[in-house]
Order: sequence, then C-alpha cells, then structure tokens
Amino acid sequence: ITVLAPKPLKELIENNPIIDEAIYSDYPKKGDSKIFSIINLLKNFLHIPKIISSHFDACIILTHSFATVILAKLCFIPHLVGAKLRIATKDNAIDTHAKYYTDLIEIFAGKIHTSLRFQTIIRSYFNIYNNALPVLPCAKNYDRVTKEFIYPYRKFYHVGVCTQGSFLTKYPSQKFAKVIKEISKKYPVRFYILGSKAGLKTAQELMQLCNEHKGVNIYNLCQKTTLLEVLNFISACDLTITVDTGIAHMAAVSNKPMINLCGGTNPKFSRAMSAKSELLYFGEGCFDCNMDNNFCRTQPFQFCMDKIPPESVIKEAFKVLDKIKK
Repeated sequence: ITVLAPKPLKELIENNPIIDEAIYSDYPKKGDSKIFSIINLLKNFLHIPKIISSHFDACIILTHSFATVILAKLCFIPHLVGAKLRIATKDNAIDTHAKYYTDLIEIFAGKIHTSLRFQTIIRSYFNIYNNALPVLPCAKNYDRVTKEFIYPYRKFYHVGVCTQGSFLTKYPSQKFAKVIKEISKKYPVRFYILGSKAGLKTAQELMQLCNEHKGVNIYNLCQKTTLLEVLNFISACDLTITVDTGIAHMAAVSNKPMINLCGGTNPKFSRAMSAKSELLYFGEGCFDCNMDNNFCRTQPFQFCMDKIPPESVIKEAFKVLDKIKK
C-alpha cells in the first residue's frame, strides 16, 4: 500500500502501521493561482519513473483529482478506481472524471459523510464489508508538549482552542475572546491555541485580546507542535473548542469532549465524527466561496461563522466542565 499525499501529512503516514510507502507531493493550497497548480502538477510528473517501476495493480482515487487521473494514466496503472457519483453542492452531480475510471463505485451524492464516502470506495472495491474502523497512527509517545503544559498543572481545567482553519473557516476573535473570558470567570482554566501557520496571525490577535483581561491563562501553541503532538495533547485536554478544520477531527479521534463550530462547510458532509462532539451550526452550508480571492459571494466575509453567538459556545462549555471535578 503506497499513498500519494501532501508533505504536511508525512508524520501521520510514517507512523501508520498499514502504509508501506509514501510519495509526497506539493499539492497547491486552496486559493493559489492556476499557474502555481500547473507547476505542482509538473513536479508530480517527476515521480513517474518510480511509480512505473513499482508496477502497481490499482490506483484508488478518493478525491476529485484530475491530476491523479493523469498521473495514473501516464504510469500505465491498469485499474483506476473512483466514485461514479460524488458529493457536491447539488445532488446527483456526476463526477466528470468517471469516464477515465476502469472501476466505478456508486456513491449517493449529497447523502453521505465525506469520510464514509472514502471508506465505501475502498470497501466496495475489495469486497470487504465489516465493522472494522480505520487504522490510525499511535500518538502515545508524542507527549513533549503535554508534559510541559498539562501534567504539572492538574488542578486546572485544560481547554484547547482553534479559531481558524486553512480556508474561510474563522470564528471572529472578539467573540472567541469573550468565550474565553467568561469561562475563565467560572473555572480555573488554562487555554491553548492550536493550529498551523495559516492560523498564526489570528492566534496572535486572540492572545492580545485575551491578555487584556485579568485572570485569563492562555498560551499560543500555534505552529509549535507536530501533528502527533497535537493529537496527544488534545487527548489530555478536558475540552476542545474548534472551528471545522483538522483539529476537530483530531479531537474526534481522541474521543474527548469537543465543541465543533461549523459555518460555510456543511456539517452533514464534513463535521467531526464523535459522540462527544457538540455541533454549533448557524450557517447556510452553501460553501459558495470564491476559492481564488477568499470571500463569500453572498454575504460579508465569513458571515456564516459570525452567526454563531458566543453565548451558545459558553453554554456548551459549561455543560462539559461542570461534569469534571478537579
């Protein structure tokens, strides 16, 4: 089993016991120019000799990627597996790449969560139908940050927060600061801002707002942790409050309480799958965003996220923390 994946996922892939090898690519970020996308596509072509020499039996395409289709065709992979229908803004939107696939897996568009769609493609192709869960990397030994910030302060409540995802997923800093301030009035809490480089500016903004209030303990860990360190850290937190981004799915894997804030992304397809997740969703789920210029076509920027009142977040946080004794 070899995967073609973006470089930021390297740590997760190398620690996954069922993946044999990986080929890492410079996938363009959402919003980048088409020229940049073409350059990255050409970079992927450098992997062609290695892929051809590996003599792969099949290429399973989980996402709607024409670049992967081209790569598989150029490498003479005999079986090209993909979905007959794909999830889109409109039901029954036929995947325009389906004509290139040798094996079609029928998916009911607009009816299924994205992660289940991926599993359905794999299970159907290999005729595997059971209740086995996806195999995930172990983060047990990645406790550097956990040991520094959580272990010595067990009398405190520990809450991880993520205010911004990679694209058009941002909860207003003023409202997030209000949430943190009100929770700090009732509980002895240590807050930790988690995220990648994309959220660094927002994290600094939130730090500045929170530091104006006495009694608020907040620490900026944004871009200071690896993926597995974040997973280990969230597993030690009492609660995670996050927008709909990778941090939310890590909190779901950790099986710890989470408040999942969704806006433009419809939670029907993308919410973190956890029984301990409380969803706050007041948006339209249209995701009618201008991918190149980062703005909403129908409302002011991030209008859908702005509709989530901080009082709702505070109320759900109190419910979780009230059940925990320190």
